[in-house]
Amino acid sequence: PDGKNLAYSYNNSVWFKDIDSGQATQVTTSGWRPVWSPDGSKIAYAYWDTVNWKTRLSIYDVVNKTGGPLTNDVPGHESNPTLSANGNRIAFLSTKGGWNYNIWFKDLAADSAIQVTNGIQVSNPKVSPDGFKIAYFGYSYSNYRWNLYIYDVNRGTTSLIVDSYPNTSYLDWSSNSSKIAFVSSRAGNNEIFAYDLAAE
Repeated sequence: PDGKNLAYSYNNSVWFKDIDSGQATQVTTSGWRPVWSPDGSKIAYAYWDTVNWKTRLSIYDVVNKTGGPLTNDVPGHESNPTLSANGNRIAFLSTKGGWNYNIWFKDLAADSAIQVTNGIQVSNPKVSPDGFKIAYFGYSYSNYRWNLYIYDVNRGTTSLIVDSYPNTSYLDWSSNSSKIAFVSSRAGNNEIFAYDLAAE
């Protein structure tokens, strides 16, 4: 995030490269698709669990140079990690407890996890920079559309934001967690929209 280091996967492991010096350092012995926390303190990455035969997620602390699995309980396939600004909260997809992917949320500091969705088809979860909300796309069989939802972590409630064919590939928060930018075909063509949470 500060533009000084590049995280990438090479030969099924995660590496850092110093942009100025060009020096590359291997960070993990296994893993791919590293994702930075916005403050640059942590990365989340996928790896293959050879014991349970699952794609799992791991967290690497850049400052302390330590890492480990994101979850340690009954494993499921895990993917699509997204971290809060300080790297302490993470939203991700998991098949834990079933075959379908659901959204889960974990507070790394408290070592506590909750299941956010159950039974609906979901895509592209994004935790807000402050770590208190999760925006995601969910498919509704009542109107046969991909809808945009926001889950409030503190209240445990879900709100429908947009119900008109949003493109499920694009979604992001403003840096102060007050707005969401997304792509939607609600007007016919794919266009960029912004939703202001303060206007609720």
